[in-house]
Amino acid sequence: MKNLLIAIILLCSLTDTKAQSESLISKMYINGYASSFKPFNYYTYMGFNTRSNIRDYISPSFGLSFSRKGKNYHEIELSRFDISKQDIKIETYDYNGNKYYQPVQMLTNTFIALRYEYILGFIKKKNAILKPQLGFSAMPYYYRNKSTPYLSYDYPVAQTYVGIQCAIVPRINISLSSKLLLDINIPLPLLETNIAKQNIANPKLPAQSQKYSIVDVMVFPRYFTARVGLGLKI
Repeated sequence: MKNLLIAIILLCSLTDTKAQSESLISKMYINGYASSFKPFNYYTYMGFNTRSNIRDYISPSFGLSFSRKGKNYHEIELSRFDISKQDIKIETYDYNGNKYYQPVQMLTNTFIALRYEYILGFIKKKNAILKPQLGFSAMPYYYRNKSTPYLSYDYPVAQTYVGIQCAIVPRINISLSSKLLLDINIPLPLLETNIAKQNIANPKLPAQSQKYSIVDVMVFPRYFTARVGLGLKI
């Protein structure tokens, strides 16, 4: 009953938004990532190389863009929703020199991010094929990973990040038809702040060293994202 009520409220909100909006566009993006930052589990493990996953570099996202009375656009997006488990394997060799991968940890990931963006449009003509735009976005996120070791001499480690990233977003919209458009944009991070917590269940460490948290503020963080989206005018 509770889920049904939430669905009805969301449907009514969407209907109200469409009724008040001059333009409503649903979008699906493909996001490509590159970064100098890597989570701890992708560093060299015990002198061996580990292998990362394709989802660390490419992922889909879904957004809704709308404007009222021909003004600038607002966009709301589910940027990331990833709950997964995977084995972390080390690359090693047997006595004959044959390479193989040995599982050493089970890694559980939870990554949820939402994004709001205010988008300035420089060309207001509806029939324009190319429309340059400039957006200003804020993306709150929650990221947690937990490693559960398979090896008896290893220990569990959990990391949690709660933060927000602000960016300026140059965009170009290309009209494909009266209903379809292509949205190409590159978010340029300006500022990111987060609270990071880590729990290391290592009995050899003092109790106060097994759990700690820090507040981090990064100006012009070294992330690169390129996005290509397909939009459908509703």
